[in-house]
Amino acid sequence: MRSVPTGSPDGEVAQARAREVLDWLAQQRVAAHLIGSLADGRFGLYSDVDFLVTRLAHPRQRYALEAGVEDRMGGLPFEVIYQDEVDWP
Repeated sequence: MRSVPTGSPDGEVAQARAREVLDWLAQQRVAAHLIGSLADGRFGLYSDVDFLVTRLAHPRQRYALEAGVEDRMGGLPFEVIYQDEVDWP
């Protein structure tokens, strides 16, 4: 996999869109964090942007949020991970 530095145009676009998503999620009273390759500097050509949701304002928000994230990501691949659905080692 070819690495795309976070300072590259592709990495900068991904960072900007991720910040926009995190700001929007905070407005929805959702606690979320950027994780994965974009968060730790390994973002590559075939990477997606990973968001970890740790708290929802209401359980009904769970999957409705993904449409809002998709709108803000502008076609960049992403994944929304819900902390309570993951078995952490």
